[in-house]
Amino acid sequence: MFILSASDEHTRLRSYSATTKGTVSIVKIEVECTSSWEFGYLLRSLEELDTETKAVRAAKAAAGRSGGK
Repeated sequence: MFILSASDEHTRLRSYSATTKGTVSIVKIEVECTSSWEFGYLLRSLEELDTETKAVRAAKAAAGRSGGK
């Protein structure tokens, strides 16, 4: 899980934007890190989120393929 807190002294939200196309919304964030440890933790958290998201999408795709036959 990715959490950005205002009380964290080593990271801050620099900017964000959002766009919507149809039923899909995309949020882009820019985070500033002043600690290499926090930066590494942030990257590991995002990598875990990416891995979990890909696994869920793959499971849905596999269920869709097997359900149609």
